[in-house]
Amino acid sequence: MTSLRWKGIQPESLTIKEIKAKAFEMSEEKWWDCREEITQLEEEQEAAGIGEVVSLADRGASGPGGGGGGGGAARRR
Repeated sequence: MTSLRWKGIQPESLTIKEIKAKAFEMSEEKWWDCREEITQLEEEQEAAGIGEVVSLADRGASGPGGGGGGGGAARRR
């Protein structure tokens, strides 16, 4: 409700269906904004030569230091 008020919408004057529709529109807009930002970051990483993220757990004990006890940390190539 607060975020509706921040957008200049008075939820008290709307029906439940209208509030849900406005909230959905706002969440969809936020999703697309985040997706665009992620895409931009992925493109920057690709331009920097970072191709993929590899989990140390997937690599097993073959990584540097052996043992593979990376605690689930990821390393970029």
